Amino acid sequence: MSLVIGQTEHVTNRLAGTDTPSAVEQNCIVDDVSWAGEERGGTVGGLAKVAMLGVLNKRKRPDLAIDAVRATGHHKWQLVVIGDGPLRDELERENNDLVTAGALRFTGWLSQEDAFRELASCSGVIHPSIREGAPWAIAEALTMGKWVVTVEGNGADALVRSCDGGAIVPNERIGMGQTLGAAVVDRIDSGISPRVDNRWSGSRFDGLLRLWYFESLDGRHT
Repeated sequence: MSLVIGQTEHVTNRLAGTDTPSAVEQNCIVDDVSWAGEERGGTVGGLAKVAMLGVLNKRKRPDLAIDAVRATGHHKWQLVVIGDGPLRDELERENNDLVTAGALRFTGWLSQEDAFRELASCSGVIHPSIREGAPWAIAEALTMGKWVVTVEGNGADALVRSCDGGAIVPNERIGMGQTLGAAVVDRIDSGISPRVDNRWSGSRFDGLLRLWYFESLDGRHT
């Protein structure tokens, strides 16, 4: 094998110590989303808005995002859950106090345009998912210039590690709500506002394919 391209560091870690060269590139394509709106760092009722995006299932671990706002919100930030899924009814029922207090809001499924506009009005994203393949929603958030708080080793961390202003916390279930929430609050208090990042445009692949080809030749080209 001349060269292996992986979506996360799991691939490069597994090949460590072998003679097979590897590279990491997320299979995400995000076009210009500047049309979504110019509002950055939006607030509602004095609370910073922080989004969680995706299907509300066990793999995405939305309960940890809610634990985070419960542990550290305290009139500091509102969690906006963009998405729907099998856990929604239970999550709304068990956390009705946060909904009533304005610290938690469920949008349900939105059109792509409405989801982008909702995301554009948020300060950042919290992403506690246990694993991802190609986290397009995170690439979209980073493209909009949003910071992202995620967990180590879930795949999305490969994207967050390459950008400004994000945070990656240890993937330890005990106390993770507090840890995630503390990272969110740190970003809110610091006023972090990452630059808009267009690195996931589909146009990048032409240059990448050429680079990978030459790397696979190990420089044996003229």
